[in-house]
Formats: sequence, C-alpha cells, structure tokens
Amino acid sequence: MTERTGPKQIRCQFTLDVDTNPAHDYALVVLRQWLKQQEQCHANDENAVAVSEFNRQIYLSGLFLHLLDSGLPATLADSFGPTQVQLSTLCDQLDLSPRANLGGGESQLPQQLPQQLAQLLQQQQQLQQQLQQQNQQLTEQLQSLQQQLAGAQLSAAVTPSAHRNEPITAGANDSDLPSADTMQKVANVKAKGLW
Repeated sequence: MTERTGPKQIRCQFTLDVDTNPAHDYALVVLRQWLKQQEQCHANDENAVAVSEFNRQIYLSGLFLHLLDSGLPATLADSFGPTQVQLSTLCDQLDLSPRANLGGGESQLPQQLPQQLAQLLQQQQQLQQQLQQQNQQLTEQLQSLQQQLAGAQLSAAVTPSAHRNEPITAGANDSDLPSADTMQKVANVKAKGLW
C-alpha cells in the first residue's frame, strides 16, 4: 500500500464537444454561469478555494457513480441538458442501473435508494426555494430601506432651503419682539444716516 500523507493534488483536463453534443454545450453554459457567480460573490483567494471545492465534489460524485455502475456516469452525462436536469431523470437513470459493481462482485442496489435519493433531492430543492424566497425578501427590504434613506436625505436637503423663503411670523409669545418705542429709535438713527 502506498503511503498517504498530506493533501494530494490531482489535475484533470478534458474537452467538451460543444458543436456536436448538446449536453456538452449546456455543461459549458452552466459552468460559465457558476464561475461568473463565484467571481461576483468571492474575492480571488476565496474564489480559487470555491472552484477547487466545486471541482473536487463533481469529480468525487462522478467517481462514486462510476463505482455503483460504470455506465451510470456516461448515461447521466448524455442526459445532461436544460430540460433533462430534473429529479425524475436521475431517478429514471438509477432505475435503469439496478446493479453496482463494488469490489469486483455484483450486488443489488437497495430498492429504497431511488426513493430515498428522490426525497433528499426534493428536500434540498425545497430548502433552496426557501433560501431564494428569503433572499428575495431581504433584497426587497434592503431596496425599501435604501429608498427611504434616499427620500430622507432628499427631504433633509430640501427642507432648509424651503425655510429660507418663508415669511417670519410672530408666534404666541410676542414679548420677544422689539417694542414700538425701540422701532422708532431705530428709524430715527437710520434717518440720520448713522447706519
């Protein structure tokens, strides 16, 4: 047995025939969308980790399917397309591949596996829908708060200038106003030209 210490790096390179294979074309579209989404969500270092994790998960899940049935990954890959990526397609393919070749001997897959997998995938889809709804609600709340903030800032900017043109009116307390005698003295000083 070989010694296994520390992380091992595996590089995988393959080509997609997008001109003749619709599954390959759709895969390229999905991969580009995923990568663009990761670039928007993460910094460069985080993006590299996310891409590495994504590649590892895809590779290991394909290897798992290969161990269950060596033809299953190819069958699923050929079924890949915008209208075929559904839970029912996966369940149909699992039903078409009822045997697994594990360790050289053939064994029957548990009968409940497709149903359990369908339930798990359905739960995952429900969780994703809930998260999308919550994300949508939070986005709407954020937009509402931003609009309120913009309105408040606009209102604050408009209010002082609006008060500049308003006439000064006497309030309920006229004791702060100058008396008629004081006003007469001011008028006399102005008339003499001292102001």
